[in-house]
Amino acid sequence: MLGVLNLLFCWANTVDAVFLWFSTHLPAGVTYSHFVHQGVVALITATVLSAATLTLLLQQDAAVARHPATRALAYAWITQNILLIASVALRLKLYDQAYDLTVLRCGVWCFLGLVALGFTLLAIRIARNKSLYWLFLANGASVVALFFALQFADLNGLVARHNTNLWLEHRSARLDVSYLVSLGPDAWPSLVRVYREGPRSPEFYAARFALYLDEADNDRPRSWQSWQWREQALRKEVFPKSFDGSSAYP
Repeated sequence: MLGVLNLLFCWANTVDAVFLWFSTHLPAGVTYSHFVHQGVVALITATVLSAATLTLLLQQDAAVARHPATRALAYAWITQNILLIASVALRLKLYDQAYDLTVLRCGVWCFLGLVALGFTLLAIRIARNKSLYWLFLANGASVVALFFALQFADLNGLVARHNTNLWLEHRSARLDVSYLVSLGPDAWPSLVRVYREGPRSPEFYAARFALYLDEADNDRPRSWQSWQWREQALRKEVFPKSFDGSSAYP
């Protein structure tokens, strides 16, 4: 069974890799969004299939679970799943280059990293004869650690900086300023860069208008419940008080 699954995965991964690395255009009638979603669905299906099959197989008698051929085929399947993750990552990279990065797409990148870590832990379990309980505990701890770390990550600012840097390097691409504005105060420094480094462009006028509105809202009274340290620091940096009371973004 493992041998047949490895052959099927090898064929699918080879076709996918050849197309992704050597083709410069998407298939006819396929959008970047569909291209990425197709890869993610394939990855989820492969992950569930791999987890169920290998877990059941490795719960068998030691003579079966620890047989050299069984281990070799299990390692080969895990490697092919890692290649599938790399394929989806490349699809997502092409999507980001075409339509910019978003916070939701950052979540997909985190998902890919988590799945890759899960297969790595599965390989460790096979190599060191760890228990199924250890595998569940290790994967659960990985998920909790990721969500805990994301609480402190400035994803909105990261996305805004990435898209702004990409636009400043390649002026032919259009920057979605309205999406930057939707990211909130974390995107203010990026809007300032667009205002200062992209003069007389459509993005310049859009950024100037957004900053002007946010600056006008800067003096509005706020309750203590809405106070946030990061936002307050950004307000002082982006909207400094001027002596004559004039706007910095006229």
